[in-house]
Amino acid sequence: MPHLRGGERVELVNLAATGPLVFDLPKHYFTFATHVRGRSEEHRARLTSVFIEPEAARLSMVWQTSIPVRPADLDYLDETIVAEKAYLA
Repeated sequence: MPHLRGGERVELVNLAATGPLVFDLPKHYFTFATHVRGRSEEHRARLTSVFIEPEAARLSMVWQTSIPVRPADLDYLDETIVAEKAYLA
């Protein structure tokens, strides 16, 4: 099964007192720019987890990303900037 991307149809049956819930996951596209020792590396994330709480009418989505950093540079992680861009089909 490929990674979730957003836009997938979700159908929950017998999990809410109000009856079946049917919705599409929201579509979001994030970019990341991590600055280490004055250099910037852009990277992408993957949607890794979706938490659905029908009774609380709550949906949480988790994206993860990583970049390799040399051990000598671990103390020089300056910042990671997260931006949301338009989601293109």
